Amino acid sequence: MKHVARPLSTLRKLVVAVACISAAGCATAPHRNAGGAAGEGDKKAEPSSTATGGQAFGPPEPFGPPEPAPIPSPSPVSVNAYGPQLPSVRPIVLVLGSGAARGFASAGVLKALQEEKIPIGMIVGLEVGALIGALYAVDGNINHFEWALLKFKADMFRKQEGLVSSLFETTSKAKRVERELLSVFGAKDISQFKIPMKLALHPATDSKGTLIDQGAAVTNLICAMGSLSKSKCTSVDLEAVLQMVRERAEGPIVYVSMNEDSVTSPTDLVLKPELTGIGKDDFEKRNEAVFGGKKVVQKNIETLRSLVGLPAENQEGSK
Repeated sequence: MKHVARPLSTLRKLVVAVACISAAGCATAPHRNAGGAAGEGDKKAEPSSTATGGQAFGPPEPFGPPEPAPIPSPSPVSVNAYGPQLPSVRPIVLVLGSGAARGFASAGVLKALQEEKIPIGMIVGLEVGALIGALYAVDGNINHFEWALLKFKADMFRKQEGLVSSLFETTSKAKRVERELLSVFGAKDISQFKIPMKLALHPATDSKGTLIDQGAAVTNLICAMGSLSKSKCTSVDLEAVLQMVRERAEGPIVYVSMNEDSVTSPTDLVLKPELTGIGKDDFEKRNEAVFGGKKVVQKNIETLRSLVGLPAENQEGSK
C-alpha cells in the first residue's frame, strides 16, 4: 500500500484539478493535498472576475492595479508669503518753473531725483524749465542730458548792451538756439519723448495759454522758451498752468520755484532752491544754480519718498 499511495495522491490531484476547471471554480478553490488541507507550498488563488463578466483567470484590472488617487494641488501661495508686499509707487508730476539763469537749478533737481531713484511720471516746463525738462525727457538718460545741456552756452542767452548790438545779436542768437535744438531733437515729436512732457505755451494769438504734449519739439520749445529763444510768444501765467496740471495730474505735483513767488494753486510740494546771489541774467553762474537744485532735493528727500510711496531711507537700509 505504501508503494501506491503517492501515485494515487497524484492522480487524485489531477482529478480534482480537472473537475475544478470544468466547474470554473479553480480561481476560488485552493489547491489541496491528499488529506484535504492546503499544502505548505501552495499559493493563494487569484480572485475570480467571472462575477463581472470578465475572464476567469488573471487580475481584475487589465493593466495592473488601480490608478492612485490624484494628489490635491496646493492652495495658492499668498503674495506676501515670501516677504513684505512691495509698496505702491506713484511717480511725481514735476513742474519746472521759469527764471532764466536761475532756472538752471532745474538741472540739479533732475540729477538729484535720478540719484535718489524718485520716479518721474511727467514733466511740465515753463520757459527755461521747458528747455531743461525736454533735454532730460527726450530719452531719460542722465549722461545724454548733461551732454546736451553743454550745447547751450551762457552767451546764447545773455542780453547785450546797446541798441545796435542788441538787434544784431537777437537774430544771431535765435538762430543759434534753433540750431542747437535741432541738433538734439531733430524732427522728433514731443509725444515721442521717453518721459511724458507738457510744454506751457502762450502764443501771441492765445489769451489763455495752454499745455501741449504733441507736435514738433523744436518749434514748440522755441515758443515755450519765450524771450530766451527770442520768440514772439509771451510768458505763461503760473497759476493757470498749475491749475491745468492739477486737473490732469495722475500723481503728486512737485513744483520747482526759482523765483520769490507765492503759489496759491494746490500742489503737493514746492521746492525752492537756494539761489542767493544769482540773478536772472547771471548765466555764467548756472553751475551754482545746478548745485542749488541738487541740494534742495536732498533736503526734502524724505518728503519726496513719502509722496511717491517709497519707504524712508533708514527703513530701507535696515532691511
